[in-house]
Amino acid sequence: MKLSVAALLALLLLGGLTAGQACAGEPGRKSEAAAGKVVLIGVDAANWKVMLPLMDAGGLPNMARLMREGAWGVLTSEEPTSSPTLWTTIATGMSRKDHGIEDFIIKLPGEYETTPVTSDMRRRKALWNIFSEKGKTAGFINWWATWPAEKVDGFIVSSNLFYLPMVEKSGRGSTMKQMTYPPSLLDEVGPLMAVTREDLGENYKAITGLRLSEVDGRFSIEGVPEGLDPASDEYATAFLKYTTMKMCEIELGSTAMGRSLYKKYSPDIFGIYYQGIDTVQHEWWKYYEPRSSRASFSVSPEDAAKYGKVIPNYYEFTDRMIGRLLEEAGNGTNVIIVSDHGMMAKPLDLGFVFRLNRLFDRLGLLKFLDEEKNDIDFSRTKVIDFGHNDYWKRERSLFVNLKGRDKKGAVEKKDYEAFRKKLAAELTGLKTVNGVSVFKKVGIATASHKEGQAGADLTALVNVDMPLDDVIVINGRGYLVSDFISKRTASGEHDLSGIIIASGPRIIKGVNIKGASIYDVTPTVLAIAGLPVARDMKGRVLSEIIRGEELKKRPIKYISSYEGRPGADGRAGDKAQAKEKKKRIKKSVVDEEIKKKLRSLGYIQ
Repeated sequence: MKLSVAALLALLLLGGLTAGQACAGEPGRKSEAAAGKVVLIGVDAANWKVMLPLMDAGGLPNMARLMREGAWGVLTSEEPTSSPTLWTTIATGMSRKDHGIEDFIIKLPGEYETTPVTSDMRRRKALWNIFSEKGKTAGFINWWATWPAEKVDGFIVSSNLFYLPMVEKSGRGSTMKQMTYPPSLLDEVGPLMAVTREDLGENYKAITGLRLSEVDGRFSIEGVPEGLDPASDEYATAFLKYTTMKMCEIELGSTAMGRSLYKKYSPDIFGIYYQGIDTVQHEWWKYYEPRSSRASFSVSPEDAAKYGKVIPNYYEFTDRMIGRLLEEAGNGTNVIIVSDHGMMAKPLDLGFVFRLNRLFDRLGLLKFLDEEKNDIDFSRTKVIDFGHNDYWKRERSLFVNLKGRDKKGAVEKKDYEAFRKKLAAELTGLKTVNGVSVFKKVGIATASHKEGQAGADLTALVNVDMPLDDVIVINGRGYLVSDFISKRTASGEHDLSGIIIASGPRIIKGVNIKGASIYDVTPTVLAIAGLPVARDMKGRVLSEIIRGEELKKRPIKYISSYEGRPGADGRAGDKAQAKEKKKRIKKSVVDEEIKKKLRSLGYIQ
């Protein structure tokens, strides 16, 4: 029986099916080894609001089949929704505080430089480490924060590899060898990233209705073409076309890579990550949903008709990529599809970009060498908002420029605590001429002034209720609020309702999963694969989706922790490994390209 969209949504929200009501027709018995294999597909920002109407109309055939033959539901996420953090939580079952990947980029201790997060910064073992440690094979492609590629029994193609087309081929250095494990794999997968223009053009047109020739040849994710105003509609349109084309190209290449490596290695766990849906939804949502209870966008009926199907079309493209992968994996494999969060029309309180360094300059706390380039004179600066967290977020992380810790420190160590208290009081008391507080809350963080401390020194919650035409008077001069807060161009924003679909020989058919979170993915994968679940993992096993006979045959086993044991690469575990990782923050040849992309998507300043 075919269920309507409304009925499916009701089941999702109310939990209408249980394991006891699951449909009959279990798949036939496979070999024990094959039955325990897992394919984990990460689809960033996939959400039921878009998927269910498409499925109801006969679309997304591959994901719809998995849903019919298995279990499905909402996968709840958490704030803040930075991708490296959430995908590391999904792959470890640990909180961000435990696994250590808390943002897209970090400020280097004692430096004024930021660097994208790396696998060296992760303090807990991920699925690929655990499977290798337990004598099973693992293969992962393009998962967040997997550079440098770690030694596993199988393969890793790090996320950084997919930025290489953006850099010159010369001068890449030894870090090239760390793009994949084993290092020799780099020569093998390189050609697989080369997508034919015919394949790219066909898929790009299916998504956007546009030809490749309609993508501005001057445009790139690395910079603004000469003559284009970044605030102009022309730029916005060029950006939409270019980023969608690049996502399509990357995901055609990663899928071809996945098929080839799966066939070669046939790993016990295979993982692959798709980012395109997230990127496309951020930029094209205004055409998909011009009017909603959360936001109203200035979109003409003509543009809505022309571009309103780009988001659904990209879901269909992703479904085709999943179909290509599953052709190689076969029917005897357990397939789990998850998203790290959902997407919605951008709420009004996320419609701004906060430029606090401009405010600090006006307050005499910071000095620019070049304000347009955000080039700071650190020798004359006392506090900085590095903007390494999502810079549209109201919660800001502030850093004191401390002597003895930072290269050009301007605040004496003996004055550190007094300075923080004074600054917190000054920012708390800052108001507009109409008496509106600029900050709702300013807090003194737990960071110390010990050598090498990288954490924030203060936190500040910006008041988004300030009218942009209100005025802040500083040293007798008035400044518009809009000098420090500007509008965001993105029209789609994250929400906390992701998806989970699970299907395979060890999965019950017809179960609506209730109360699942991103913390539950790793424990559930381990249980399906017949491996022990660590009690220090924050999530639970979704035992309601595992066939009863499988649970009888292989009851869920628990251990206290996977930490404190030697990793697959022979390094010490837990505390010793964490200390070792902290010492060696590495820089990749594509760090700047990663940061450029994150800036272009509005994730960092």
